[in-house]
Amino acid sequence: MVEIMREVLAIGRAVGVDANIVPEARIDTARVLGPFKTSMLQDLEAGKRLEIDGLLAGTLEIARKAGVRAPFTESLFGLIRARAQSTGQYR
Repeated sequence: MVEIMREVLAIGRAVGVDANIVPEARIDTARVLGPFKTSMLQDLEAGKRLEIDGLLAGTLEIARKAGVRAPFTESLFGLIRARAQSTGQYR
């Protein structure tokens, strides 16, 4: 997750957006919050259609146009897409 966060930050910086986020600090904050389910996991478990394109495909399109490599994000996109396709939650 830290690598994905780093890639997304690099994509943002490439198009002039600096979120000024430290990925490890965000992970530490999440640990303090304790166990929780992300909205995408909740949607997956509820059988709802997943917003994969808006969250990941769009990010990767911006990365390609900006010339930023994002192999971890590409892997996540492929895995989530395959999982969602197998349950009919992504077309």
